[in-house]
Amino acid sequence: MRYRGWLLDLDGTLVRGTRPLPGAGAFLDALRAAGAVFLILTNNATRTAAAVAGALTEAGLPVRPEEVLTSADVLAEMLARRYPGGRVLAIGEAGLYEPLRARGLRVVEAGADPAGPVDAVAVGLDRTLTYGKLTAALRALAAGVPFYATNCDLRLPGEDGWLPGNGSIVELLRVASGRTPRVVGKPRYPMLRAALRRLGLPRSAVALVGDNVLTDIAAGRRAGIDAYLVETGVPPAEGALRRYPPAGRVPNLEALRSLLTGP
Repeated sequence: MRYRGWLLDLDGTLVRGTRPLPGAGAFLDALRAAGAVFLILTNNATRTAAAVAGALTEAGLPVRPEEVLTSADVLAEMLARRYPGGRVLAIGEAGLYEPLRARGLRVVEAGADPAGPVDAVAVGLDRTLTYGKLTAALRALAAGVPFYATNCDLRLPGEDGWLPGNGSIVELLRVASGRTPRVVGKPRYPMLRAALRRLGLPRSAVALVGDNVLTDIAAGRRAGIDAYLVETGVPPAEGALRRYPPAGRVPNLEALRSLLTGP
């Protein structure tokens, strides 16, 4: 096999909603049979790595928690290094809160807990977002508290159509506060750096697979990793393809398996 390590996008690449996409199971089986290692990367910070692995396994794609890396994991590691034991005002769900707490940070849930002094504002996708949560975050940002976000995806694919992504929340706070966040998820480099460190392989031995040119393919290109586009999620814009040309373009993972690992 040409690559010894694989970075795989989740939504729109392996699954749509809770349903595996064509060829996903066979592709993971082929990687394991070839002795390759893989890591599933997801910008979606609503679930922990363990929850993602459990859901994939239940859907027929057996995956271990250590084979999943979320943008919340990457952000939690960054904040723990910068503010050890610090207080983080967070907009998000369990997928963000739990990694923060696991690394010794004290989570202040926006709009629920008394804010008080905080060291950082962290924003992840929150499907129960309220005006009160936005207000708490905005006031902290207005006071100069550092601004972090798991990702800036404006939308994500669901089973029945598009859903608002964390980028929609981040953009609202950016405009209201006049502040620009530090973002860790794809296509930004912190997530790729964390993934490469976990795989323990050089970039030349790793490939990335995803459905979104502006997040997945751009992430690979910026990190110097071969990135393959599967056409099962976000429709690619020609302008984006010219800016971030993939190493290959296939209709689904089954076609990629045939191309890279043989029938």
